[in-house]
Amino acid sequence: NPHLYHIFTSEPVLGSIFPFLVVSGDFDFGEILEIYSKIRDNKQHGEKLHNELQVGMIRVCLFKNRTDDALEIFKKLTSDVYNSFNNKGIEPPINVKSYMTMAHLSFIGFCKDIDTADFFFNDAVMESMPYLTPLQLNFIKKYLANTWEMTGNYEKVKRIWLVTWNHYEAKKSSNSSVSSSLNDAFLSIFFKNNPSFSIESFNELKNIIHEYSLIRAIDEPFINVLLSKSTSWHNSEVFEYILNVANSNNFSKTNVFYRCCLKACGSVDVDYQSILTLFRQLLSNNASNGMKYIAHADWVALRDATINSPYLMSFQSVNDRIDLYFKLWKICS
Repeated sequence: NPHLYHIFTSEPVLGSIFPFLVVSGDFDFGEILEIYSKIRDNKQHGEKLHNELQVGMIRVCLFKNRTDDALEIFKKLTSDVYNSFNNKGIEPPINVKSYMTMAHLSFIGFCKDIDTADFFFNDAVMESMPYLTPLQLNFIKKYLANTWEMTGNYEKVKRIWLVTWNHYEAKKSSNSSVSSSLNDAFLSIFFKNNPSFSIESFNELKNIIHEYSLIRAIDEPFINVLLSKSTSWHNSEVFEYILNVANSNNFSKTNVFYRCCLKACGSVDVDYQSILTLFRQLLSNNASNGMKYIAHADWVALRDATINSPYLMSFQSVNDRIDLYFKLWKICS
């Protein structure tokens, strides 16, 4: 449609879709660069590229490991913004500075040159830039993953996680959703680095819990992620330790916590009484919140702890677990 051509080929729109076109494989880097260069070269003297297009091209370069090209565009973006407004004798408005913010965060989240990503991360933490640099969670998660992928350095990943948490707590910008997502990203890497149980890995897990507690109070999302991830070790001592940490910290527990506990029981050799106790606690929690029925998710968690456990036949109390499920089903259904 010729009436829509101008809209869909405008610089802001192209800046938004360029990264998706490269990631999807619909366009290769050379094709995107050709379009970008044509727009840039056709500018009249004094005309500037739209900042959205520059941010989009920075991301394209980072996706394709063209870090130097991305840095050149970033330098051009910042100089365009500040030269334009300095000539007017005014400070760039926040909505214009936001393009520099998004470009900065893109280097943190998308740059596979970890030294460069580190530089931008540290600047963001120190808040040393003339524009806002909030540590947005989606970029930090990518930064953690890239750091692990490119360096395999667990201690470096851990430092980023702790620095980020310190920053969030100082800014009072954390919540249960942030806790669940950020801790899931870090603990996924921890268990990749420690795929099986050992005394050393268990001690490091304890150390992680301690260091986390020094920054913020132990919370349910952190414990829930620990319960879910630690099942790969199939170790009842670890399971009991995490439960003790949860019970010794005064946070309000939801039905999600008890479901995570039950699901974890399906991977560790615990006695059926422990499973029954957790199921009763789950029902009690539901009742205290006004629930008058047993939710489907509760039955799923119980089955995961008993008859649906893929490790059922390796447990000492196989028959006890099976009997427990069917007895509870008979009583409660």
